[in-house]
Amino acid sequence: MKRLETLIGLLKSRTVIDIGSDHAYLPKLALANNIVDLAYVCDINVEPLLSGYRTVKQAQLLDKTKFVLTNGLDYQVTNEGADIVIAGMGGKEIISIIDNLSQPFTQLILQPNNHVISLRQYLQTKNLEISYESVVSERDKDYAYLVITPDPNTYTDKEIYVGRGNDDNIKMMRNKRLLQLQEINKKHPLSDELLVEYQYLSQEE
Repeated sequence: MKRLETLIGLLKSRTVIDIGSDHAYLPKLALANNIVDLAYVCDINVEPLLSGYRTVKQAQLLDKTKFVLTNGLDYQVTNEGADIVIAGMGGKEIISIIDNLSQPFTQLILQPNNHVISLRQYLQTKNLEISYESVVSERDKDYAYLVITPDPNTYTDKEIYVGRGNDDNIKMMRNKRLLQLQEINKKHPLSDELLVEYQYLSQEE
C-alpha cells in the first residue's frame, strides 16, 4: 500500500493513464479521493482489465473510468495531457513502452523493479527530464520512483548512475548498493559498467 500511496501522491494532472494496471487499485483510489477526474485502465491482457472493471464497479466509479486493451500505449487515447503511470515492471519493459508511446503527457511516473541505470540512460537519449526521484522501502525491498517531464534532460553522468536527490531513503539505497558492489568485487572483478557505478557511489560516502 505504501508504494501505491507514493504513486498517487505524485499525480498532478486531472487525468491518469495507468499502464499495466494491477486490478485498477491506483485509478480507484485516485478517483475516490478526487485526485483525478478521469482514469484510463490499460493492459495487454483481458483478465487484468476484467479484474480492474470489478474493482472500479464495486467502488461505483465506472462513469469516470475507461478500459483499454493495448500493448503499452502505442496510440493516443486522449487529446489532453495526462499523467501516465508505468509501475511494477522491469526497466527494459518500461523502455519498450516509452519507445512506442504516442500519447502526450504532463508527467510519466515510473516505478521500475530493476535496470534503473539503463532506464536513466535511455531517458537521457530521449532528452526527457527526470524532475523528481525517490525511493520507497517496503517488505525489505527498495523501489525507485522517477517522475519524467517532456523538458530537456539535465542529468549529469554521475546522476545517471547514482540518481538525483539526497533524502534519507536515497542515501540508504546508495549505501546498500555500494556494499553489494563491494561484495561482488570480492568474488570477481567488476565489469566496466559496474566499476563506473562503484566509483560514483564511492564519491557519495
